Amino acid sequence: MLLRRLFLATLALLMSAAVPAADQYDVEIIVYASLDPDTGEEYWPALESGPDLASAWYFDHTPALQPLPRKAYRLDAITGALARSRQYRPLLHFAWRQPGWERDAALPVRINIPLGSALPVYPESHPLRAPGTVTAPSGLASEAAFRGEMQLLEGTLMVYRSRYLHLVADLVYQERLGPSAESSPYAEDGGIVYQPIRLQQSRRMRSNELHYLDHPRLGVIAQITPVEATEASEDKTGEAPDASPTE
Repeated sequence: MLLRRLFLATLALLMSAAVPAADQYDVEIIVYASLDPDTGEEYWPALESGPDLASAWYFDHTPALQPLPRKAYRLDAITGALARSRQYRPLLHFAWRQPGWERDAALPVRINIPLGSALPVYPESHPLRAPGTVTAPSGLASEAAFRGEMQLLEGTLMVYRSRYLHLVADLVYQERLGPSAESSPYAEDGGIVYQPIRLQQSRRMRSNELHYLDHPRLGVIAQITPVEATEASEDKTGEAPDASPTE
């Protein structure tokens, strides 16, 4: 398994070095939770399986996936609108650059946010890196929560190109339900109950457009921008489109 991963990482690096600028893409992602009280008490079926984390990659595992600096983000206005809303909570906002891989060559990005993290998480406060190299993000409820096995949000995101661009998301969000009986299958220490919510979707995308992956309790907002278009607009200013979910 380790040799296979090293081979794939080397192959991805060689491929990215050979790809012209027009075949590089900036991917920006916002993951948010729904706070709709009408569905907050609904229990979802227990998960029989989870995302394939073993085949996913942290940014520090391969230079083929390059995290972008915060100043390059284009969707800050949407994250702000979500944070001000009473119906949504932004969980994660980050962006990276990658080649226009075909599906068989695409590398999934691994996501993991510990319980107790200050939200929304940005790469500056919680670098998406392998366990053991992560600096504990500020705002953790406790050091024990950071070391715990349960993640607030965990899964994979993958972008590939065929005739169209595609985004594949497989995320599990631990939704806090509050105190409950110890007999609850979702009860943790202290009587706090979490239930896992899984979003597993694939969406065809057009470059430079906003796209949504929807679930009653979890959502993803994504924009994929060709690098040439990004560089051509560096000198232009403007607010991000007001396309976020509204109150």
